[in-house]
Amino acid sequence: MKYRYVLSKDNDTGQLIIKEHAELSKEIFSMICESNYDVKQIEEAMAEGDEAVAAKIRTPSFYPPGNFLERIAQSVTELMASGEQSMVEVYCDDTEFLAKSLDGSETFEKLDDEEEDADDFIDDDLPDDFDGAVKPGVSKPPVAIDDDAADDGDD
Repeated sequence: MKYRYVLSKDNDTGQLIIKEHAELSKEIFSMICESNYDVKQIEEAMAEGDEAVAAKIRTPSFYPPGNFLERIAQSVTELMASGEQSMVEVYCDDTEFLAKSLDGSETFEKLDDEEEDADDFIDDDLPDDFDGAVKPGVSKPPVAIDDDAADDGDD
């Protein structure tokens, strides 16, 4: 899924506003979250680095994946450091993240090394008289019905 984060600072109110949009339909982004932050608190976090900025902007309602959060925090730092810019857009695509995580994955290499025969999974503990055919069984109904009682009701 593709995401767009619109970061804007409002110098009049002293707020940093982050709007999260997701591509719910092809090429159509819908806003799914808006978070407001005090610029002074963000500036204090900037003195400690991008990780502190990331920790400050991540909330229970705004919780982007870690790789997205790093890019957002860097962009917040750049936006706040720039006196001229008032808005920045950050685009993220989780398919890029998935492609990177699967590229050269040790997990798949490990599975290839540990190939096992399909025969190892077959259960050999079958009864001797089993011929491989499935035969339907006849079961008794869970409730016994007295045929005579049904006829005696409305005479």
